[in-house]
Amino acid sequence: AVVTNDQSQVSLDTTLTPELQDEGKMRDLIRDIQGLRKKQGLAQTDTINVITPAYPLQFRQEIINKVGANSLEIGDTLLVTKV
Repeated sequence: AVVTNDQSQVSLDTTLTPELQDEGKMRDLIRDIQGLRKKQGLAQTDTINVITPAYPLQFRQEIINKVGANSLEIGDTLLVTKV
């Protein structure tokens, strides 16, 4: 996308790189985990274990930190349990 006025021009690259796509998947997973936490009546301070079908591996520690997880494992469906 390019925006131009009398004195300047701004150009934005809107290409979705694999890195940006993985970051989006990470954010979606965090939102889903937090939604399950809320649905189960868990507090943000409760430590949880998470099982998920997939996640971007390079964001493993960030996901664990953001959702307060004790563990993050691969499984068939998304599952959140209190430790």
